[in-house]
Amino acid sequence: SLTGLTKGNLSNHLQRLEQGGLIEIVKTFRGRTPRTVASLSPGGREAIDRHWERLEALRVAATAFGAVHQQREQE
Repeated sequence: SLTGLTKGNLSNHLQRLEQGGLIEIVKTFRGRTPRTVASLSPGGREAIDRHWERLEALRVAATAFGAVHQQREQE
């Protein structure tokens, strides 16, 4: 599998994300084969956007810290 998870583990993870309002799940059949499609919910998109904003703020802070630390070492 793409994730390396067993079907049971993946199902549990998806269920928790759905319960948290982060994803929406649609289950259908293609012929006799079950098909599950998971997509981000609007709340999930907002959560990911906030996560990326926090990571960017952390990157900026770490870069600034590194520059100050490097400056002090050169003095």
